Amino acid sequence: MGHKVQVYIYDLSQGAAKSLGQALIGKPIDGIWHTGIVVYGKEYFFGSAGIESCPPAGTLLGNPLDVKDLGETEIPPEVFMDYLRTQSQSRFKGEKYNLFKHNCNNFSHETAQFLTGQGIPQHILDLPNEFLATPMGQMIAPMIEQMTPSGQSIPFTMGDAVERLGVPELSDSYQETVNNLTNGQTTTRTTDVKVFPVTSPILFSNPLNIEGMMKKVEELNKQEQENALNETEIKMFSGIAKGLVRLSEESFQVVEKMLRWKEENRFPALDLLRHKCLHLGDTDGDIIERIVVHLVANIGTGDTNSQLAAAALANLVARHGHSKLTKVDEVMDKTSSLLPSSHKKLEVHLTSLVHNLALPNHKNGESLDINVMLVSTILSNLHSSVQHVESEEKLVISLGNILHNGHEEVTSLAHSMDAHSFLNKVESKVDKKTVTEVKSMLKLE
Repeated sequence: MGHKVQVYIYDLSQGAAKSLGQALIGKPIDGIWHTGIVVYGKEYFFGSAGIESCPPAGTLLGNPLDVKDLGETEIPPEVFMDYLRTQSQSRFKGEKYNLFKHNCNNFSHETAQFLTGQGIPQHILDLPNEFLATPMGQMIAPMIEQMTPSGQSIPFTMGDAVERLGVPELSDSYQETVNNLTNGQTTTRTTDVKVFPVTSPILFSNPLNIEGMMKKVEELNKQEQENALNETEIKMFSGIAKGLVRLSEESFQVVEKMLRWKEENRFPALDLLRHKCLHLGDTDGDIIERIVVHLVANIGTGDTNSQLAAAALANLVARHGHSKLTKVDEVMDKTSSLLPSSHKKLEVHLTSLVHNLALPNHKNGESLDINVMLVSTILSNLHSSVQHVESEEKLVISLGNILHNGHEEVTSLAHSMDAHSFLNKVESKVDKKTVTEVKSMLKLE
């Protein structure tokens, strides 16, 4: 049985935006939106203090103006907490909060996608850009950002910070720290929360733009001859994209037909598979194997195809484990051959796939052969080929997860391949605690 997921929507202006919008920025606005994701009996949100939680509707804003059901999630609470912990240490650190560009609604959107595959209403995400697009909005934005000492704070986020929720219960010494702070003392204590194992997958869960996709399919279909779709097949592809038609033998043959199109025309089919790999459910095992074959074959058939194929494989591994991915060696060979790349997105997609392959997921088991292959590829090729910090951090986490399994053969291999030089190189750029913990597993600290 799944867990219900909702987004709670609040109007920070308490109704004033409707009357003031026209005067301030020359156009009416329905509200100034704050959102939180409600799941597992708590509400989670992001502010200048980082990711926080409280009982549903437990902030000073009171009850939400609106509640939207986002569906159900099968993700266990402990996996979700690992996801939040990882996000709170990187993308959603409190210091990265920005009222207009990186706020509570961005967090709610990405968290909703992680849990259910769909985001929050688009008009909520669009509001900051609409505001900043007006002359008056650009003029008063700096003043609004300076309304708090940090310039990027929401003052009512009074729940428990996720960084403090890393331990299920407060230990005596932690409670003593809380009491000391309450009494005005300054005693501090560092909670020893381990980084590894990191169990949160990287998902490529953007919803399909079905209307745009179908227009493109009809346009590209006209360029094909031998494998052109007939009207019934086009409708079937549309039904798959909309979730009205399941991936059966008959319907998947339509997708396979499109995957025989010219390489530059295959991206709609690959984008469909990227989305469907999140929700394969009871799809027949033979079809899943064929999906894998097609995805691996399309890595290296152009940057866009490679990005989409890598994203689809990353989703498949995250949801179903790499027991379904029988071509790990070929995937790693192709990943190595495509890097370095001048296209950041391609690099990020490929290293995200490596990250998911290295997850210590019970579905993946602890395959020694695969771990050896991953460590060998990371340290012999990938670490010197990636050009972006985001990718380097994924490789460090991947290496740490593999070493956390405790295989002596893997640890020895990492030593022999000079893992410490890679870690020293990235230590100043990625999260220091993560690097330190990987070094400790290699007994370099």
